[in-house]
Formats: sequence, C-alpha cells, structure tokens
Amino acid sequence: MYKDINDYEQLYLVSENDDIAKERLFNKYKPIIISIAKKYINYSNNKFDMEDLIQEGYIGLNRAISSFNEHEGVLFYTFSVVCIERQIKSYYRSYCALKNYYLNNAYSLDLEIDNMLLSDIIKDPSISSNPVKSFDNTYLQDKLIEFKNNLDFRHSMVFELRYNGFKYREISELLDIPISIVDNCIHFCKEKLKIYMSNI
Repeated sequence: MYKDINDYEQLYLVSENDDIAKERLFNKYKPIIISIAKKYINYSNNKFDMEDLIQEGYIGLNRAISSFNEHEGVLFYTFSVVCIERQIKSYYRSYCALKNYYLNNAYSLDLEIDNMLLSDIIKDPSISSNPVKSFDNTYLQDKLIEFKNNLDFRHSMVFELRYNGFKYREISELLDIPISIVDNCIHFCKEKLKIYMSNI
C-alpha cells in the first residue's frame, strides 16, 4: 500500500536519481491531489477540466519533492500539501482573473499585448471604419476569446497569463516551463494574432 511508503526514504532515492521512487510519491499523493482539485471544482462556477487541475497538482508535488528541506522542521506531508494547493490555486486564480477581466472590462484599440497596441496589430483599416465590424466591447471580447480557444493548451495558457499582466518569470514559474519557452509562445501568439485580427 502506498500509505505505508516512507516519504523520506523515497526522497533520498529521488535525490539519487531514482525515477521509480518519484513515481511512488506521485501515486501516494495522487488521492490528495484529486481531493484538493475537487475542492476547486466544487466551489467554482467555471468549467475546469479536472485533469488540468490534477496536472497542476503534480507540478506542485514535483516542486515540493525538489525543494523540500527536512532540516527546516516541517513534515514533508505538510510541505507537499501546501505546494500542491498553492499550484492549483495559482492556476485557478489566473484562470478566474482572466475570465473576470473579459467579462468586466471594456476593450479598445489601445489594448496592449506585450508592448504592441491592438490598433497596431490590426492591419486592415476597413475593419475599424466598417460599422458592421465596429470594435465594440462585445465584438472584440468574442474575437479575443475565439482566438485564445483556437490555440493549443500551452499557448492558450501563456496568452491568458501574459494578457492578464503576468510577467515572463511569473508565467515561467506558474506553468513550470523555461522563460525561453514563454518568450517563444508570446512571440508566436503575437504573430498569430496579427494574422487573425487582419482577417476578421
């Protein structure tokens, strides 16, 4: 039974590059990750994908495994639960913050996407002069959400976080990816957005 596994023995083995020991810890803490993920599913009106929240939980657990220091006098169980919940909560808050931003804020052509005004991204001048395609709040909101939803998962998350004001390093830490990947994703999104907005 996984509950009989000694955390500290497994942590030692992990420090010796034993991947099986890490897998044992992942399996042992999986019920805890699921329990925390369910808590956010249950009190949220947002349609989260349970698997995404569980994946975030594993990222938090992996962070706990790699950074735990038993000399600080904290039980690994306590430390790992805090890391798991913090990771899931960060994902949850960033998702909700962006959704609320879409719902509660007016968009304009002064909208800035990583130092580029949306008005600079839109190349076709007939778009803003055409009353049918006027960039009112609802129209632009729908188009940006449509654009985001057509991105793959990683690009979608980077776009959401960056658009919501997160810095490159913060995005890197939240998604557990290198800053260079964040930069590449943002560049990709900017180029795709130019094309997308010029064709609507």
